[in-house]
Order: sequence, then structure tokens, then C-alpha cells
Amino acid sequence: RENWSKNCGVLGMEVAMEGDERSREYVRVEERLERLLMHETDFVAAMATTCCELHHSFKDHFDWTGFYRVAPEGDALVVGPYQGTHGYLRIPFGK
Repeated sequence: RENWSKNCGVLGMEVAMEGDERSREYVRVEERLERLLMHETDFVAAMATTCCELHHSFKDHFDWTGFYRVAPEGDALVVGPYQGTHGYLRIPFGK
């Protein structure tokens, strides 16, 4: 099983927090995600859980937290699991 939090790059995001505080919160989020996703094999469930954990952990810093996936047709990004206000449903490549 892949480590979702590292594989998805979610802990590389920047938020407007002080360095030490931000670093500690990233560690706590990563630990929670590793426990929550330890036995999860469904990719969508893992993305949804990751969005939820990040959005609520950094609620004062993120308005929207989520994933876009490459559409099956390969011509656009399609919104995946997210939390926050509505995002664009589909973003054509090149726009």
C-alpha cells in the first residue's frame, strides 16, 4: 500500500502559519492520515479522507481543499473529492 499523504503530496502545501507551528501541525495531520488510511484500499475514499482532514486541520487557512483528476477522455481535469465552496467541475487542458 502506498503512503497516501506522501504520495498525494498533500504535506508539501504551504499555509499561512508560523514555521514551527505549521511543521508540528503537518506532523499531526500526517500521523492522523496514516492511522485513518492504514487499511484503506479505495483511492476515492482516501482522497475524501485526506481532504476532510486537511480542510478541518487548516480551516483558518484553506477556503477549498480537494483533488482534480485527469478525465477518462484525457482532455481535462475533473473535480474529485473536495471540501469548501463549489469548484470548477471540469477544467479543459490549455485553459
